[in-house]
Amino acid sequence: MHVTEVTSAIQSFYDSGGYNRTATATQLSEYLSVQPIQRTSPDGSRPRVYLVK
Repeated sequence: MHVTEVTSAIQSFYDSGGYNRTATATQLSEYLSVQPIQRTSPDGSRPRVYLVK
C-alpha cells in the first residue's frame, strides 16, 4: 500500500468520525508499525520514507 493510499484511508476515518484533523504521512506510526528511513533522491533531496513492518 502506498503512503498516499494510507493517508487517504486515515483521512476518511477522520472525516467519518467528525474529527477536525488532516491526515499526514507522519501519523502512520499512530496506526501502523513503521520505521522512518532517510534516503537521498537523485536530485539531492531527502524525502521521508517509511518502512511498514
